[in-house]
Amino acid sequence: MKRFHLPFLICLTFTHGAEAVNKAALVSSVISPLLLDDDSTSAVSPRPDIQVNGQNGPLTISENTPVTLTISLDPGSLVGQSVDVWVWADTPFGRFYFSPENSWQVALPFRFTNGALSGLSNLVILKDYPVSAGNYTVTFAVDNNRNGTVDSTYQDAIQVTSQRR
Repeated sequence: MKRFHLPFLICLTFTHGAEAVNKAALVSSVISPLLLDDDSTSAVSPRPDIQVNGQNGPLTISENTPVTLTISLDPGSLVGQSVDVWVWADTPFGRFYFSPENSWQVALPFRFTNGALSGLSNLVILKDYPVSAGNYTVTFAVDNNRNGTVDSTYQDAIQVTSQRR
Protein backbone atom coordinates (compact mmCIF):
# COMPACT_ATOMS: atom_id res chain seq x y z
CA MET A 1 0.00 0.00 0.00
CA LYS A 2 1.35 3.40 -0.95
CA ARG A 3 0.65 6.16 1.55
CA PHE A 4 0.87 9.88 0.92
CA HIS A 5 2.57 11.98 3.61
CA LEU A 6 0.45 14.94 4.57
CA PRO A 7 2.69 17.46 6.43
CA PHE A 8 -0.11 19.20 8.36
CA LEU A 9 -0.73 15.99 10.34
CA ILE A 10 2.58 16.53 12.11
CA CYS A 11 1.41 19.72 13.80
CA LEU A 12 -1.58 17.83 15.29
CA THR A 13 0.75 15.56 17.21
CA PHE A 14 1.69 18.51 19.41
CA THR A 15 -1.86 18.85 20.79
CA HIS A 16 -2.34 17.27 24.25
CA GLY A 17 -5.01 15.28 26.08
CA ALA A 18 -8.60 14.51 25.01
CA GLU A 19 -8.48 17.41 22.55
CA ALA A 20 -5.68 15.59 20.66
CA VAL A 21 -7.73 12.37 20.45
CA ASN A 22 -10.80 14.22 19.11
CA LYS A 23 -8.76 16.18 16.56
CA ALA A 24 -6.91 13.04 15.47
CA ALA A 25 -10.23 11.20 14.97
CA LEU A 26 -11.65 14.12 12.98
CA VAL A 27 -8.55 14.42 10.82
CA SER A 28 -8.44 10.66 10.30
CA SER A 29 -12.03 10.59 9.04
CA VAL A 30 -11.36 13.49 6.65
CA ILE A 31 -7.95 12.31 5.44
CA SER A 32 -8.53 8.53 5.20
CA PRO A 33 -10.06 8.77 1.72
CA LEU A 34 -6.88 10.53 0.59
CA LEU A 35 -4.65 7.66 1.76
CA LEU A 36 -4.94 5.56 -1.35
CA ASP A 37 -3.30 2.31 -2.29
CA ASP A 38 -1.53 1.87 -5.62
CA ASP A 39 -4.50 0.09 -7.20
CA SER A 40 -6.96 2.92 -6.64
CA THR A 41 -4.61 5.53 -8.09
CA SER A 42 -3.68 3.62 -11.24
CA ALA A 43 -5.48 4.07 -14.52
CA VAL A 44 -7.95 1.43 -15.64
CA SER A 45 -6.96 0.22 -19.10
CA PRO A 46 -9.56 0.02 -21.85
CA ARG A 47 -10.80 -3.53 -22.38
CA PRO A 48 -11.64 -4.34 -26.01
CA ASP A 49 -13.44 -7.63 -26.58
CA ILE A 50 -14.13 -9.42 -29.85
CA GLN A 51 -16.28 -12.51 -30.17
CA VAL A 52 -17.31 -14.93 -32.91
CA ASN A 53 -20.78 -16.40 -32.60
CA GLY A 54 -20.89 -15.15 -29.01
CA GLN A 55 -17.69 -16.94 -27.99
CA ASN A 56 -14.09 -16.04 -27.27
CA GLY A 57 -11.59 -18.08 -29.22
CA PRO A 58 -9.88 -19.98 -30.40
CA LEU A 59 -12.75 -21.49 -32.32
CA THR A 60 -12.86 -24.33 -34.86
CA ILE A 61 -15.79 -24.50 -37.26
CA SER A 62 -16.77 -26.37 -40.41
CA GLU A 63 -16.26 -24.67 -43.75
CA ASN A 64 -19.11 -22.36 -44.78
CA THR A 65 -20.47 -22.14 -41.23
CA PRO A 66 -21.99 -18.66 -40.86
CA VAL A 67 -20.14 -16.46 -38.39
CA THR A 68 -21.14 -13.29 -36.63
CA LEU A 69 -18.44 -10.99 -35.24
CA THR A 70 -19.22 -8.59 -32.40
CA ILE A 71 -17.06 -6.07 -30.60
CA SER A 72 -17.49 -4.53 -27.16
CA LEU A 73 -15.38 -1.96 -25.37
CA ASP A 74 -15.07 -0.80 -21.79
CA PRO A 75 -13.14 2.48 -22.20
CA GLY A 76 -11.75 2.37 -18.65
CA SER A 77 -10.20 5.59 -17.45
CA LEU A 78 -9.46 6.70 -21.05
CA VAL A 79 -13.12 7.60 -21.64
CA GLY A 80 -13.25 10.78 -23.70
CA GLN A 81 -9.56 10.65 -24.69
CA SER A 82 -8.72 11.05 -28.39
CA VAL A 83 -7.68 7.65 -29.73
CA ASP A 84 -7.60 5.52 -32.87
CA VAL A 85 -9.71 2.35 -32.98
CA TRP A 86 -8.90 -0.46 -35.42
CA VAL A 87 -10.47 -3.74 -36.45
CA TRP A 88 -8.73 -6.01 -38.93
CA ALA A 89 -8.88 -9.61 -40.09
CA ASP A 90 -5.91 -11.65 -41.25
CA THR A 91 -7.38 -14.20 -43.67
CA PRO A 92 -6.11 -16.68 -46.28
CA PHE A 93 -6.92 -13.91 -48.78
CA GLY A 94 -4.96 -11.10 -47.11
CA ARG A 95 -5.59 -8.46 -44.46
CA PHE A 96 -8.94 -6.64 -44.37
CA TYR A 97 -9.80 -3.58 -42.26
CA PHE A 98 -13.28 -2.80 -40.98
CA SER A 99 -14.27 0.70 -42.05
CA PRO A 100 -16.69 3.28 -40.61
CA GLU A 101 -18.99 2.52 -43.55
CA ASN A 102 -19.54 -0.95 -42.04
CA SER A 103 -17.61 -2.72 -44.76
CA TRP A 104 -14.32 -4.60 -44.97
CA GLN A 105 -11.57 -2.94 -47.02
CA VAL A 106 -8.31 -4.27 -48.44
CA ALA A 107 -6.12 -1.25 -47.98
CA LEU A 108 -3.45 0.36 -45.92
CA PRO A 109 -4.42 0.53 -42.26
CA PHE A 110 -7.97 1.87 -42.18
CA ARG A 111 -9.29 3.23 -38.89
CA PHE A 112 -12.67 2.02 -37.76
CA THR A 113 -13.00 5.29 -35.90
CA ASN A 114 -10.98 8.01 -34.20
CA GLY A 115 -11.88 10.61 -31.65
CA ALA A 116 -13.21 10.56 -28.10
CA LEU A 117 -13.17 7.04 -26.67
CA SER A 118 -16.52 5.71 -25.46
CA GLY A 119 -18.01 2.32 -24.72
CA LEU A 120 -19.44 -0.21 -27.15
CA SER A 121 -21.66 -3.16 -26.41
CA ASN A 122 -21.97 -6.10 -28.81
CA LEU A 123 -21.67 -4.08 -32.02
CA VAL A 124 -22.12 -6.47 -34.96
CA ILE A 125 -19.34 -5.99 -37.51
CA LEU A 126 -20.02 -9.11 -39.58
CA LYS A 127 -23.33 -10.99 -39.60
CA ASP A 128 -23.98 -14.60 -40.64
CA TYR A 129 -21.08 -14.71 -43.10
CA PRO A 130 -20.18 -18.21 -44.40
CA VAL A 131 -16.42 -18.64 -43.91
CA SER A 132 -14.22 -20.47 -46.42
CA ALA A 133 -11.71 -23.04 -45.19
CA GLY A 134 -8.59 -21.57 -43.63
CA ASN A 135 -7.14 -19.81 -40.59
CA TYR A 136 -8.44 -16.41 -39.56
CA THR A 137 -7.38 -13.97 -36.84
CA VAL A 138 -9.55 -10.94 -36.17
CA THR A 139 -8.12 -8.15 -34.00
CA PHE A 140 -9.88 -5.26 -32.25
CA ALA A 141 -7.36 -2.65 -31.10
CA VAL A 142 -7.43 0.69 -29.31
CA ASP A 143 -4.43 3.03 -29.40
CA ASN A 144 -3.72 5.36 -26.50
CA ASN A 145 -3.40 8.27 -28.91
CA ARG A 146 -4.84 9.59 -32.15
CA ASN A 147 -2.07 9.64 -34.73
CA GLY A 148 -3.31 7.47 -37.61
CA THR A 149 -0.72 4.76 -36.86
CA VAL A 150 -1.63 1.30 -35.59
CA ASP A 151 -0.06 1.16 -32.13
CA SER A 152 -2.39 -1.52 -30.69
CA THR A 153 -1.84 -0.34 -27.14
CA TYR A 154 -4.87 -2.35 -26.00
CA GLN A 155 -6.20 -5.22 -28.07
CA ASP A 156 -8.14 -8.43 -28.19
CA ALA A 157 -7.89 -11.00 -30.95
CA ILE A 158 -9.78 -14.14 -31.81
CA GLN A 159 -8.57 -17.07 -33.89
CA VAL A 160 -10.95 -19.05 -36.04
CA THR A 161 -10.08 -22.19 -37.98
CA SER A 162 -12.55 -23.16 -40.66
CA GLN A 163 -12.05 -26.80 -41.72
CA ARG A 164 -13.19 -28.58 -44.87
CA ARG A 165 -15.98 -31.05 -44.19
